[in-house]
Amino acid sequence: MKDLEKAIANSPELFNCCYEEIIVAKRRNPKKEKAQRNLMYARQFRQNSTRTTGRNSSRQKRRES
Repeated sequence: MKDLEKAIANSPELFNCCYEEIIVAKRRNPKKEKAQRNLMYARQFRQNSTRTTGRNSSRQKRRES
């Protein structure tokens, strides 16, 4: 290990070469993943009226009835 550190100190090109090959795994966030799954599941049950929000939402409701 010390030999590798000395080699890196002597030639920065070697460090850049080795650094590009290292793949760091992403850390999982279980709470965030669960929240995202719940949001995706809840989208199936949303009503059409909740999707139309904005300036013309009241006009669209009048046309439907």
